[in-house]
Amino acid sequence: MLMDMKRSLRERSVYLDEEDRLLVKKAIVFAERAHHGQKRMTGEAYVMHPYHVCEIVMEYGADVTNTFTPISK
Repeated sequence: MLMDMKRSLRERSVYLDEEDRLLVKKAIVFAERAHHGQKRMTGEAYVMHPYHVCEIVMEYGADVTNTFTPISK
């Protein structure tokens, strides 16, 4: 499921330029390291929530700062 979400974020970021897409990829790596091993009460990886928020802001065509802010928290 985590791999599917990362793939989805990369696919949704196609509207960003190449440099901005690289920043999104770096933010994904940062979020995974920062939340490694953390789980929600449901047992789901904690990082899934920030990924879902990122997905939502991408639907609105957010710029790179607003796109990766949710996953860098």
